Amino acid sequence: MAGHAVFDEPYAAYVARMPRLWSDFSKWRDQETLEVRSSFLLTNLRDGLAFLLVIPLFVALEHA
Repeated sequence: MAGHAVFDEPYAAYVARMPRLWSDFSKWRDQETLEVRSSFLLTNLRDGLAFLLVIPLFVALEHA
């Protein structure tokens, strides 16, 4: 495993509790508060918006 040599115990614990192929939503852990860097959030929103704005553009081109 590539990350095993670097992270040892935390990575081994992660591999032991996470399924290989299918998600197991019963293992979901949530936090009461979530800290987010606003610059990263805005960058991701801008990138996602660029993809979403393409849809109306293609619909308009299809009907033109």
